[in-house]
Amino acid sequence: MVKMLRYGLAFSLLLAFAAPVFAQGDYPTFQLAPGYGNINFGVPSGGLTTSRHSGFVLDTNYNFTSVVGLDLFTGYYSVGSNSTLYTNTFGLNASLRKNAHIIPFGTAGFGFGILNINGFGGQAMATRIGGGVDIPLGDSLAIRTDVTRMSFHFNHDWNGGMHVSVGIVLNLSQ
Repeated sequence: MVKMLRYGLAFSLLLAFAAPVFAQGDYPTFQLAPGYGNINFGVPSGGLTTSRHSGFVLDTNYNFTSVVGLDLFTGYYSVGSNSTLYTNTFGLNASLRKNAHIIPFGTAGFGFGILNINGFGGQAMATRIGGGVDIPLGDSLAIRTDVTRMSFHFNHDWNGGMHVSVGIVLNLSQ
């Protein structure tokens, strides 16, 4: 698990430093979108009730073309009673950049989730599918709204729900 996290961080740093080399188009090659996330998630057997939980998210995109790119989504949520949920999914995104005022996108990915309930944790496979919009505020900034379905496979059972996030997009290469 820690090894996977290290590889993900190393890959993200590699993309961050390599992105300016590929900056040849009229679209952002590398984007960072920190923000607020809210997920509908509950594990009744773990003592949590099914409800909304909030936390910090970081959506990182590396765009190969103006349409297709990679997506690394990380979330850290407080789920009450001194418990946390950490998610990390990796997948693809597709954007429609024809309109300069609103840029819709879709995303799908898989990865892992770690649920820590009062010091006891469990790991699970995680999936994410959905979409959202970016509203550009200039060449280097945008506002992102994202609505996805996140699911986790804890204790031989799938659970999860709708995930909503809002953040600021930093276009690091144009």
